[in-house]
Amino acid sequence: MNSPFRLAAIALASLSAHALLAEQRLLTDQISVAPVSEVSIQLVATNEGDQPLRLDFGPRVAGVLHGGSDRSEEVTLTCDDPRSKDAPGETPTRGFSCEVAPGAYLRVRYILRIPVGCIGPVVLEVPSFSDMPVMFSVQSSRQAAIARASAARAAASASTSPATALPPATPAASPGSGVRGDSARPAVDHTEGERQAALRRATRVLPGVSAYEPVYFGLGAGGGLNAKFQFSLKYNPFDMRPLYMGFTQTSVWDLRGDSKPFRDSAYRPSLFFLKEKLWSPEGVPLVFGLQGGFEHESNGKGGLDSRSINIAFVRPRLLWRINEDMRLIVSPKAYGYLEKSENSDIAEYRGYVDLGVAFHYKDWKLSTNLRKGTRANYGSIQVDAVMPLHITDRMFERIGVYGVNGYWFLQYFNGWGETIIDYRRKLPSQFRAGVMVVP
Repeated sequence: MNSPFRLAAIALASLSAHALLAEQRLLTDQISVAPVSEVSIQLVATNEGDQPLRLDFGPRVAGVLHGGSDRSEEVTLTCDDPRSKDAPGETPTRGFSCEVAPGAYLRVRYILRIPVGCIGPVVLEVPSFSDMPVMFSVQSSRQAAIARASAARAAASASTSPATALPPATPAASPGSGVRGDSARPAVDHTEGERQAALRRATRVLPGVSAYEPVYFGLGAGGGLNAKFQFSLKYNPFDMRPLYMGFTQTSVWDLRGDSKPFRDSAYRPSLFFLKEKLWSPEGVPLVFGLQGGFEHESNGKGGLDSRSINIAFVRPRLLWRINEDMRLIVSPKAYGYLEKSENSDIAEYRGYVDLGVAFHYKDWKLSTNLRKGTRANYGSIQVDAVMPLHITDRMFERIGVYGVNGYWFLQYFNGWGETIIDYRRKLPSQFRAGVMVVP
């Protein structure tokens, strides 16, 4: 095997070995960023071989931003290197090439603009650059405001303290500078512990566990002092697969009587598919999502007080991003009864569709849920108005409480069947006020 085949095999092996010696990784200088902001993403390329390495960089590069197992969005990173621009501050118009000497590295800076509505832990993949993604967390508007206030207080405190000399920063190697040796290797900007901490500070409670329906506690006085609370979570057992198990408990607590009994509780385990972004037309601020699956609802009681139903449901979701601060969400839930023997006439009061409509302005939210039974004049309406707790930060600070998370909320309910045991009854209209953890 002398001839051209052997030479070709040697050449191919040489090229493969050379490719393995070129390591590229993505880094960001922040683990927590403000919503709808620009994030600096650095590509660090290290030449581990013994031959010069030439790399090409375009003015823009495509990436994918993952916000959990049910949301992925295509994004574009824009080059911020002077060699890609005609003049400083202008939009990049061209690509360029760099040669990296053996044992040296270079950095090229790109800018990513966080899409509207992207909140919590995110993972950025840029397949054309690196197989290793980069992770950071996008704060909510409330968290960003608290961070800015803390930074301002720290800066004010530092300005009134005696000046302290700091050691000079070690300059980083400029792109293509060919700096060699261990000192030229890129430093790791964040530890794995810091990344995990950023993940825990976001919406995920445990691996695979995240918020589902609103979580709240409120007090009302319609028909006598009472309370209503709801707890809800969903679990994703298969990483990166949009299949979930959910659980929601809604309880109404009668606070009038001596024993303070619970009037009723509804337990709703479910199994469903959920894709918040199924399709988004190019150039249009609309996002179509879909949820569908099975749900059981019962009150856990026996005898004449026992209530239970099984349904199959589908819930399309339309999100309209009006601008950076305002969103409108329309989400009808259509369902059919698989089993309702204990409540054979429940469709007369609940019908077959729940119409959900929500309007969001920054962290303020107004939502409504409408039901229409199959019989005339039967149905219900629930309206929730939610405002962030930080608007009362000064009040909390007076009693020594800082960084309060959550929301104030007002709730109005009118109609039949606020609880499943009362689906045939129309009780007095209810106004409630309380605290909401998950809107």
